[in-house]
Amino acid sequence: MLLADERRTVPVSSDLFSFENKYTSFQIPFSEILYFETMEIAHKIRLIAKSRTFEFYAEMNEIAEYDERLFRCHRAFVVNLANIRSIDKKNRIVLFDHGLSCSVSRRLQKETIEKMESLRQREFPN
Repeated sequence: MLLADERRTVPVSSDLFSFENKYTSFQIPFSEILYFETMEIAHKIRLIAKSRTFEFYAEMNEIAEYDERLFRCHRAFVVNLANIRSIDKKNRIVLFDHGLSCSVSRRLQKETIEKMESLRQREFPN
């Protein structure tokens, strides 16, 4: 089997995150996705969504490159820029609804804010 077949992630709709490999296959609306985080087990990732969580094996960079709404703001986190409520610059924390949060690295904090604002301007032009 070719590696390309194992990592096939062809979205059915532009607003669905579709993931498939030899271990798992799932789809979830982008509007549900808050962030992805690394786990203690190598290459195991936890997807934190508004109503559920998924655990699967993948590479963080592969996830970050899937869609422009996803951004790797920290070595351990990829956030959905569209679902960020705010960023606490002092404590370097990305805040989401439902009291959820993740870290943002000092080095990537400014770029995270810029990408979030740029995405919002495209979605809601004045």
